[in-house]
Amino acid sequence: SSSGPQPRSAASPPRRRSSPPRSPPPPPPRCYAAHSPTKCRGCRAQRFNYRNKVPHTCSLGKPMYMGCAACEYANRGGVGTAGNRHSCPRGRRPSAAGPPPPSPTQQAAADRAAAAQRQRAADAERAAARAAEQAAAHAARQRQDAETRRRADRAAAAAAVAAEQERERIARLREEQARATADARLREEEARATAEADRRRRTELKRVAAAARERREQAEDVAAAAAATHRGLVAALVADYVRDEKK
Repeated sequence: SSSGPQPRSAASPPRRRSSPPRSPPPPPPRCYAAHSPTKCRGCRAQRFNYRNKVPHTCSLGKPMYMGCAACEYANRGGVGTAGNRHSCPRGRRPSAAGPPPPSPTQQAAADRAAAAQRQRAADAERAAARAAEQAAAHAARQRQDAETRRRADRAAAAAAVAAEQERERIARLREEQARATADARLREEEARATAEADRRRRTELKRVAAAARERREQAEDVAAAAAATHRGLVAALVADYVRDEKK
């Protein structure tokens, strides 16, 4: 039967509009053939949550249906969204009933597939955690290597400054030692010159004293000879006087 509006005949009297009978509100959308709003019996995946609005795909390849068993309309929204109140493409009302539950073999396959999917998800999470830990460790090693390089650079700079200061100190010590050696040599030369001058002065004094002593001895000899001559002359004069008196 066509669901479109029928053309009204001109002979028919206008009918009085009446309010449609109130129908009870539709039940809340559920996963098809499910006994819990948060559990898909097609794959028994626990990831779907109406409150968090997290849709999923059934591991058996079936979508998550929201309550219309006649058309199996795929409504992937959450509770309270406009998609929950949809129109059936076949002109039927949405129904809370769904497909029949799967067979034990299908259920076991679904359980195995769900377990494998959970295992893959856990492996992926562990791999992501390991990758994050490795990245964090690598970043920490890079930071530690950078800090070690900065410390090594600072230590090398400090060592270079210390070496330069040590070279300057050694150069100052050498200059002071050279000045001290030059001063000692100068003092030694001055002492040697003073000693030589003293020796020459003593030699000159000795020579002058010897010359004076020689002159004194010569003067004494001359005086002695003059005295002897004077005595001889006096004796001769006396002898001459005595001889003259005797005559």
